[in-house]
Amino acid sequence: LTGTGTPGYTLSGTSLSYGNQDVGFSATQTLTLTSVASGPLPIPPFVTTGPFSVSTAACGNTIAAGASCPIAITFLPTTTGPLNGTLGVNSTSLLYNGLSASFTGNGVDFTLVLNPAAGSVVAGDAVSTTATLTPIAGFATPLSIGCNVTAAATAAVCSFGTATGTGAGLTVPPATLTASISTTSQYTVVGYGGFGGTGVLWLAGMLSGWLLWRTRRRAGRMLRCGLMLAVLAAIGLSMTACSGKLPAQNPAFTSPGSYAVTVTATDGFLIHSATYNLSVSSK
Repeated sequence: LTGTGTPGYTLSGTSLSYGNQDVGFSATQTLTLTSVASGPLPIPPFVTTGPFSVSTAACGNTIAAGASCPIAITFLPTTTGPLNGTLGVNSTSLLYNGLSASFTGNGVDFTLVLNPAAGSVVAGDAVSTTATLTPIAGFATPLSIGCNVTAAATAAVCSFGTATGTGAGLTVPPATLTASISTTSQYTVVGYGGFGGTGVLWLAGMLSGWLLWRTRRRAGRMLRCGLMLAVLAAIGLSMTACSGKLPAQNPAFTSPGSYAVTVTATDGFLIHSATYNLSVSSK
């Protein structure tokens, strides 16, 4: 009697390449496992190395003679840069001889930095910051950029102006974008603070009032009248912003305070955010 022993399975392909993959997100490819036996065989006890995992769920526990089923290999990078792995069988049985494969992939990411990361503005004016997107390990996917001001900052808006960069689009890193943050004043006159809004005028009025009080007996009528007019003029001008009447008020305005402006960049999987700390004053 003579014969030749052969493995019970064949595997389609001996390697898989996953290319660039976002760190923290998975990609799956398959190899086909085929039985060459004349009867049912147990599924091989596959094992993997590196950031790769294997699933034989589609095959069940056994495979019929001559049947095939897909073996799912999942790549999940946790670091950036080139990553390798292998597929093997946790058994010394010659039944599974030759069931091996190798895998390659590249973990990619990007960074988002704001400069400056904080600033102050008088309500009604605008301030800007620069968002810099930097690729890591060959990241080259278009990014969607968003800019939002916390809801507490009423009538404040953040938007992007012109972006400059390289690649297929302006949002493909490396890229630099300018975020403009606008605010709304309470009054139509920017910097107007209402009663007491003009410090110099109030100082002049107080000084005139003090002189009027000190010279109320010795000074002549003309001097007292002049000082009184100076007091009234200073108060009136500070209250009316030099226009002769109170300025109109905006229906919605940005109140003085500290607010967070969030800039977010995403390719649909990776999401990175940076915060700009905005300080708003009334004058």
